[in-house]
Amino acid sequence: MGAIINRELKNRVRTINGIGHHKTVVRNDIRLITKIINQLDERWKIWESNENDHNEKKTTIRTSSITDDSEISSSTMNTSLTQNKNPIGFVSYNPLLKNITEYLVEECDAEEEELLGDTSTTNQNNSNTFEIDKELTKVLDRLILYLRVVHSVDYYNGTEYPQEDSMPNRCGVIHVRGAPLSSITHSELANFMQQFETRLKTYIDFHEKLDVDEALKLGTKNEDNEIEKFINANCQEIGKDKWSCPLSGKKFKGPEFVRKHILNKHQDKIDEVKKEVIYFNNYLYDPKRPQLPEHPSNRPGATPMGPNASGLPLPTPMAAQPLLTRTPIWPSMSVPPHSGPPGYYPNQFHQVRHPRPPFMYQGVGGPPSGPFHRPTSNRPLRSYEDLDAPNEM
Repeated sequence: MGAIINRELKNRVRTINGIGHHKTVVRNDIRLITKIINQLDERWKIWESNENDHNEKKTTIRTSSITDDSEISSSTMNTSLTQNKNPIGFVSYNPLLKNITEYLVEECDAEEEELLGDTSTTNQNNSNTFEIDKELTKVLDRLILYLRVVHSVDYYNGTEYPQEDSMPNRCGVIHVRGAPLSSITHSELANFMQQFETRLKTYIDFHEKLDVDEALKLGTKNEDNEIEKFINANCQEIGKDKWSCPLSGKKFKGPEFVRKHILNKHQDKIDEVKKEVIYFNNYLYDPKRPQLPEHPSNRPGATPMGPNASGLPLPTPMAAQPLLTRTPIWPSMSVPPHSGPPGYYPNQFHQVRHPRPPFMYQGVGGPPSGPFHRPTSNRPLRSYEDLDAPNEM
């Protein structure tokens, strides 16, 4: 390896706001990233072997304890107690998530909570010292690196890189925290955490497929309806009691014979229609499907935008207005009525009128379409005499 790899560190490692160093933000990030890692581990079944080993140990312990009646009664009592008691948090066999709940709960006395509750409303906008917990930060960094390397998810950027080979940099891209701030307010902390959680909502509340009702709103296709549309589109009437199939060019006496012909002889075309329906529905059911960003005015509950099509607070372009209803740029000047033949510019300052030159179009790279006419003028033409010229005899 050469030292050239260090030149692309600025491109690979990118920074975000330094507010992520705050202890409250770090604890909230640990809570969010724990949910994401647990869901991704379960989806890809990364730690399934450890879970199977754990279940096998449980079964061996239970079978060995059946030898004595007293042990049977005690074991059944213990299992009944454990079944009735709901587990706290979640169950994960990932070693990085072991005892992770200890970092999610902030230890605080009751008196201190009351004081914090009273002062939080009054000092909500007052700047406080920037608190940093190095132990929490170390735990979070370990989880961020695991999420980036194992699941190809950039936590601080909120994006997934499913194809690492097509990345612009050979060592991948990762976002890290920037320089910590000197002071921060409670409102800034709350806004940052709320916006960051909404960005990661697709990973926190992940669903393999959309609901049926939501997919119907997006416009799922029915296989039978699409096949019927395909058959009707290929039943063409060419005359009285004459129907043809454009797929083969054969002619029939009625549409029912064309339908029977398509179903029997063009089953490959029917299969293509079915594949298109399955492909389209799978695309709609995918919550992470590639799509164009939605315009803010189309979202439910959005305020109606102005007449501008772009949605920006800009004036409407002049080309979008009719010619007669276009508002003048400069204030109109009063023109006195004038008499005379048409074809002259109205003159306000009582000067000599000049006729309009005829309109002439000249194409690109070609000669003019008509002769060029100079505008006639009432002024006499001036003649110049060369004084240095020799006298002509």
